Amino acid sequence: MAYIGRPLQVANLAVQSGTGDGSDTTPIATLDYATTTNGIAVYLDGVRQLAGTDFNVTAQTSLTFTTAPANGVGIDVYFLGLELSLPVPSDASVTSAKIGNDQVDSQHYVAGSIDLEHMSSESVDEDNLHISNAGSNGQFLSKQSGDAGGLTWASVSSPAEGCNFLVTNDHVYNITGNNTTYTCAFNTEISDVGSNFNTGTYTFTAPATGMYLLSASVKIHGLTAGTTDLINVSIVTSNRSYVVTWEGSDLRYNETICGVASVADMDVSDTAYVSLRVNGNGSDTADFKSGSYFSGFRIS
Repeated sequence: MAYIGRPLQVANLAVQSGTGDGSDTTPIATLDYATTTNGIAVYLDGVRQLAGTDFNVTAQTSLTFTTAPANGVGIDVYFLGLELSLPVPSDASVTSAKIGNDQVDSQHYVAGSIDLEHMSSESVDEDNLHISNAGSNGQFLSKQSGDAGGLTWASVSSPAEGCNFLVTNDHVYNITGNNTTYTCAFNTEISDVGSNFNTGTYTFTAPATGMYLLSASVKIHGLTAGTTDLINVSIVTSNRSYVVTWEGSDLRYNETICGVASVADMDVSDTAYVSLRVNGNGSDTADFKSGSYFSGFRIS
């Protein structure tokens, strides 16, 4: 390794001289270099003085004699060892080659100083993320507010219980025909997860806010050929009605099956039911036949 410090004086010691006046015990006001009592050799006209007895050094640069050197006596001070001064490297002069491996630790990083440009691809894994909780198989990381980590393990949301149903009906006679609207009496449950369909009012009540796939198939019997000119089957929700219309040549006499389906946006406690309207069949002679059904399923 190269020498760092003051230039070496080959074959010579640094020396400082002065002259006594017979009264001053500090004839050399200030030493040129910081030192100690045993760090210098002092001579009076070539005669070496005893350190600590004939002289002392205080405050590193103040030489004091016990007895003032006589007038005209030559004083020579030899510095036996000089303080080594290490220079401060200039700005941007230290390269990576001058730094040992594994020598820079976290104390030397400025907070927030490591950006994406200086991170290798895939260098941050799960063990190095600040996540607010412990995860399990099948969960995913979700952003959250109000937490130092900003991420939390969360489970995939499943459709709320109670959003699946399938109901059918008994044979109901003489329900409509003269353009009156009939609420289809779906009074028999095939399935009803959560008991959200009321067979007394024939109404489904949404247990949670979301999108629901609703469908109905209505079997109508006893239509009069040549006079029945229109059939409406509707799924009626709290927000809107979803209507399918059959007219004229679309109708099948004496019996026809009409279906309707839609994805409905429902809030919690919104309701849905099925209605039927037949026109041109005279008095209430049409039948709401068994084998009809109404079903629903929450999809989001």
